Amino acid sequence: MTNRARADFRPYVYAACHLANTASLLLLSNLTNLLAMNSSGLDFLAFARTMFLPWCALLPSNTS
Repeated sequence: MTNRARADFRPYVYAACHLANTASLLLLSNLTNLLAMNSSGLDFLAFARTMFLPWCALLPSNTS
């Protein structure tokens, strides 16, 4: 689509990656969260509690 519109694809790739990562912040389905949880030494529930407020703060910005 960006090629057809002759637009720069980079902002769209960045936005898609940012939205996907933010939406899955509480999930352990992405590598970033697995690495962060492993290096923090927290179990799943402690990690989820730690990430809950940042997830709540970022989620409304992804719905527009």
